[in-house]
Amino acid sequence: MSIYIFSKKINKILEREIIHLELPEVVAYSGSRKLTLKNYEEDKLQKFCESNKNVKIHPYFWNHNYCVIDMLDDNIDVIKIKKPDTITLDIKNFNPGMLIMILSFYNAIYLTYALEKEEEYKLFLNKLNTDRTIFSQFLIENRINLPVTPNYLLLIKRIFTNNNILEFVFNEPLKFDYEQIALILSHFDYGSINEISTYIFNASLEKKDKLLLCQMLIKNYEYDIDSVEINYLDKKLFKPYLNYYLYTMNIEDDLVNIYYQTWEIFLYNNGASKLVIMNDDKLNENIQKRYNTIKDNFNL
Repeated sequence: MSIYIFSKKINKILEREIIHLELPEVVAYSGSRKLTLKNYEEDKLQKFCESNKNVKIHPYFWNHNYCVIDMLDDNIDVIKIKKPDTITLDIKNFNPGMLIMILSFYNAIYLTYALEKEEEYKLFLNKLNTDRTIFSQFLIENRINLPVTPNYLLLIKRIFTNNNILEFVFNEPLKFDYEQIALILSHFDYGSINEISTYIFNASLEKKDKLLLCQMLIKNYEYDIDSVEINYLDKKLFKPYLNYYLYTMNIEDDLVNIYYQTWEIFLYNNGASKLVIMNDDKLNENIQKRYNTIKDNFNL
């Protein structure tokens, strides 16, 4: 299989162009002899490799089934292309080890959607021999926009860790909606609600979705959000607190109910009701006004 073949198979099974490749004019060459993209077929490429010496093949078309390492044209620069919902390989100067690894990633992605039975897919994952750190970084850097299915969730759980799962789910442009983010994070120990609040409120989610995500995460959180009634925040030494983001976000009329629902869940899980900003009287004044409203609503 080759990157080109895998990309075609993945796009076909997902019924949209998930992977976009900037294809070369020349697929392979041997001296002055060339196999062009216009004339390319897989059997023609195999025959070209078998009947010529010193063949060099573009990395997208290097097929591990019949190509040897020396055939790889490792001086190719692959240019990153920005296109919605697609990925391209952002890699310069391929080397054989890197290519073999990428092919294993593509195979895993393809089988994630090709294998329909969960037990069959679990058997595949048990046999998957790849570096989880490199594979997870590959998905993060290429921002591959894959549908969240039970199999894909199993793959995420297999290759990501508590240390890099937040970078994955909140990587911009976002690939997941708030419900998918909550579902994925339910399988990881990502840290505290306060720590994750920075990711949530800096993400390109709608305000409503940010609040709903907070609600879902808090409901699944097994600890007290805060151990104190008042959080003190020095903006010069910023430390994330969820109540800081709740107090400082602008609330339109259509979000009022969801906003107070979030506060209710937050307070029920022992979130600090008060916030004091060090050396910022103006902001403290605004927070106090918001606190008075919160206090009246929840009889604090």
